[in-house]
Amino acid sequence: MEIGLIDAIWEGTPFEGGPGLIKAKELGFQAIDVAYDPIDQPPEAVRERSDEVKNGGLPARSVICVALGIAGDYNASVQRFHVERAKRHLEFAAQLDARNLLLVIGEYIWQQEIIPASDQWADAVRNTREVSRYAETLGIEIALELEPWKFAFLNSIDSAIRFMDEVAADACKVNLDLSHLWPMGVSADQIGVLAGRISHAHISDCHGHVYENLPPGRGTAPLGAYLAALSETGYDGTLSVELEPPPTGTDVEDWVREAFRETSKLMQQNAG
Repeated sequence: MEIGLIDAIWEGTPFEGGPGLIKAKELGFQAIDVAYDPIDQPPEAVRERSDEVKNGGLPARSVICVALGIAGDYNASVQRFHVERAKRHLEFAAQLDARNLLLVIGEYIWQQEIIPASDQWADAVRNTREVSRYAETLGIEIALELEPWKFAFLNSIDSAIRFMDEVAADACKVNLDLSHLWPMGVSADQIGVLAGRISHAHISDCHGHVYENLPPGRGTAPLGAYLAALSETGYDGTLSVELEPPPTGTDVEDWVREAFRETSKLMQQNAG
């Protein structure tokens, strides 16, 4: 298993863009996840960003696409836009030779009222199937984000398995975010059922109550147990560090360095 970094942590800092890729490699990271929206960007800008990533010294493993309207909006035109937008992200991922597209499909709208939950679920499945089948033509996997919120489509391992089964596309797998498992109430011994269906993984820490992305060791998530269970599934891909901005007064480079150091320790102790 290699340690990656989601490059969004550098946004708004002197390391945004190319300098962050160089800094990540300097700190010891072995791969990068790219947060970049190619929509409304001229082709030359997309090529420049692609070249920047390729020349940064770290392989791009994942491209991030937050597509909350893929099912979280009742307008068919909005859903169609998000499907096509996800496809553009897939094409960008292909330019980077990335392995997967991290796809965040979000939540049911209006607390599952007004529009039946079954209809929203069906929209999510249908649209994700279309995106997944396009991904297969590009040789890329879809890594579905599991999220801890009450009305998230994929807020449990059971719901994720059901969703993948209904999408019925080989490319459609999950992103196992170890920090999300804690507020979801998932225990380490539940992870094994996802063996063979994990495309990507994230790590950060939290206290199990609200959404947080802290360096490992700053929260209470049982990351060691989760990581050991992830390793036991046979997963040997990228474990990408996802971080929120550091507290005021904390240097972002130190924040990222700490996260890498603590993740490395956890891997040495729990990932075989």
